[in-house]
Amino acid sequence: KLECLVRKQRKVRMLQKVREGKYKMSIKSETLLNDELEKQRNIKNNLIEVMEETDRDFPHLKEDIKKILLTIQEAA
Repeated sequence: KLECLVRKQRKVRMLQKVREGKYKMSIKSETLLNDELEKQRNIKNNLIEVMEETDRDFPHLKEDIKKILLTIQEAA
């Protein structure tokens, strides 16, 4: 829930900056923005699956793969 709250706060700050003219939105509608967000989540989930499979295939790289997985999972 905290992660969701932080994400929404960032979105509000970004939209305020767009309104002030500091940034231009590349995606104009909320629907397209949500579609893009869903696509990015799918890519992230696929990447996590690949890294988990790699972890099983190469157990001697467990520590390095764990770091990569933690980095991917932290990215929002």
